[in-house]
Amino acid sequence: MRILLHILAGLTLLFTFTTVRAEVDPATGLVIDQHWQLVVSQCTVCHSARLVSQNRMNRRGWQATIKWMQKKHNLWALGENETLILDYLEKHYNITEKAGIRRKNLVNNL
Repeated sequence: MRILLHILAGLTLLFTFTTVRAEVDPATGLVIDQHWQLVVSQCTVCHSARLVSQNRMNRRGWQATIKWMQKKHNLWALGENETLILDYLEKHYNITEKAGIRRKNLVNNL
């Protein structure tokens, strides 16, 4: 039993030190990575970055949310930036088993 506890403790330490943790911007709470500043500049004009970071959607869901904001809340056309924003959101705020789904999406039919 004691040996098993030592093995589990060692595995826990190994997992803790080998897990890659994404660096988070202290001002916004968003993951610092390629295009995060673009996301901050486009998404936090109308709402806090927390609204982004507390949601999880696949690419299609994020895209539908952007279209919904354009239709209902006068979000401007993002042009070529839309693809870059979607790349970032899909990478860092996608639906995963670990993250789960916080609540149903606001946009219908995702």
